[in-house]
Amino acid sequence: SSQNRNAADTAMPSLADAAPPVATWSNVPTEFSDTTPFVVKISFGQALDSNDLLQLSDLDANGASLSGFTQNSVSEYEVTVTPDGSGPITLTLAANSVTDTSGNQNTIATVIIDEVIPPTGTLDVPSEFSGNGAIKFTVEFGEAVYDLDDSVIDLQNATLSASAFGANGSSIALTITPVDVADNIVVTINAGVVRDASGNLSVALAAFTIISDQAPPTVELSPDEYNYTDAFVATLTFSEALDDSNALSLEELSADYATLSNLTRIDATRFTMVVRPDGLHDVTVTLADGAVSDLAGNGNEEVSLTIKNSGYVAETIQAINSFMVARGVQILGNRPDYVSLAACSEDVHGGWNVSGDNDGFRGGFDGTRCAGLDDHWSTWINLAGNWSVFNDSRQHFAIVQMGMQYRATDVLVLGVMGQLDHAHQDLDDGAHVKGTGYMIGPYLVLDMPAVRGTLSAEASWGQSFNSVNPVGLYSDDFDTRRFLAAGRLSREFYLGDWILAPSIGAHYFEETQAEYVDQIGYVIPEQTIRIGESDLAAQLARSWEVSDRSAVDFGARLSGIYTFRMEDNDLEDPVISEGALRPRLDLELRAGSEDVDVRVSVYHDGLGIGAIGMNGREDDYQSWGANLSLDWRF
Repeated sequence: SSQNRNAADTAMPSLADAAPPVATWSNVPTEFSDTTPFVVKISFGQALDSNDLLQLSDLDANGASLSGFTQNSVSEYEVTVTPDGSGPITLTLAANSVTDTSGNQNTIATVIIDEVIPPTGTLDVPSEFSGNGAIKFTVEFGEAVYDLDDSVIDLQNATLSASAFGANGSSIALTITPVDVADNIVVTINAGVVRDASGNLSVALAAFTIISDQAPPTVELSPDEYNYTDAFVATLTFSEALDDSNALSLEELSADYATLSNLTRIDATRFTMVVRPDGLHDVTVTLADGAVSDLAGNGNEEVSLTIKNSGYVAETIQAINSFMVARGVQILGNRPDYVSLAACSEDVHGGWNVSGDNDGFRGGFDGTRCAGLDDHWSTWINLAGNWSVFNDSRQHFAIVQMGMQYRATDVLVLGVMGQLDHAHQDLDDGAHVKGTGYMIGPYLVLDMPAVRGTLSAEASWGQSFNSVNPVGLYSDDFDTRRFLAAGRLSREFYLGDWILAPSIGAHYFEETQAEYVDQIGYVIPEQTIRIGESDLAAQLARSWEVSDRSAVDFGARLSGIYTFRMEDNDLEDPVISEGALRPRLDLELRAGSEDVDVRVSVYHDGLGIGAIGMNGREDDYQSWGANLSLDWRF
């Protein structure tokens, strides 16, 4: 009936929910003793509005960091807490961070977790000290500390002048004064010098020693020698670490006979710099007084350090050696033809020549005149000169030779020869060498008509006076002594219109440079070059008369040349090896009249075969040359 009502209709109306959601912290430790992470839970008594749930950013932690936030339901959450060791941890949920389904916002919820990690200090202390001035250092604990108790600080050889908390509240600053500056200081900070916010007393620190350093830092300079004028890097190495606040600068360094640049600090004890020397002198680098200081505050004393010029001994020896060898070859190649001079035809002989080998080219001239004084005495003069260009050098050479000879019998001529020579050599490595020398000695020519043979022999001695500029920086003078000996035996055989003339000969030249001291002060030792060769040759010649007053002559000479001595100090790279045997072919054509003869000759040394036993610079050593000469008769 309409009088009956549903139970729902008779229920009391509900009241609105006005209670705010309250956060409950659970799984929270009462204390912690290290920085191991742990997980805590936050739950609410009622469901939260899905549009305003708890977020990690709603939580705040003091003394820890938060991570690993997880939502288990709309009313339950988890978060990972990692202590930072700075003190007790306070976890806070700020008010009004979340809203329940009735629109109520939460109240603040806080939990505190006590720390039982004692404060541990880290020292910032000098390792050494000098003088009796105050020494300041700090102990950093990494968290707020309180109640400084300096009575637990033990000092040996020092007194505590001051103690206070640092401005950041997490450290203490201590000042001590040495008692005896000659002894070390030992500092011991025992347990309990401070406490943290949880009341934990600091742990004891190991005793540490501050070394008494009264000695100034010393320095070494490397390298200890140099050569040439090229810039090089030198290193200054100090005996101990230097204070960064007193930096070394170029203005505090000076150098004699060099310039300094690009000073660079490598580490706590080393600096590098670029040194450009003059190449002639020892370089002296001076470090100014007090330019640097060590960690104890000791400043350096002024010091001068030397980089010695190592000299140019090897370069000088090589330049002189090359010069003497080249000049020796020239002297041997320009020996007078004593057999022709003994005949003294009073012709004027002159000519031009060119020659070359594997390494370069040479050109020159020569001229000879002989004059009879009476039936027995005659005199002669020979002039020659040439220039050469080789792979590693250029040389000019000139020689004048004069002789006086006496025909003792119809078959024997005795004479004496004197020569003056000058040579100048420029090497590609910058060396320059020049010198003037003389030689004097006897010679003889013996005709042997019974066997159609001729014997000639000579010997001479002399000196030279020279200068060398080994690297283009300075010149030194040096002297040498010389010796030359040569001889040849030949014989003629007639083969119809042809003449066959076999011969055997040898020549030897030796020159010794005297020891001397160069401008830098180094000893240039004595050195000797020796050149010795022998040859066995056969010459074939013929003459054709063109008219009563003219004729044409042809000659061909084949010889084998054996180098029995080649000592030039360039042992790894000799021009021709000692013990080498090589062939040589000479060809000559002469056209003559009553007044003048014209001669053209060519030679090829090596013949494309090279030298048997050759193991030097050129295994296939080759040399060639040509000569054009004129003889005038008066």
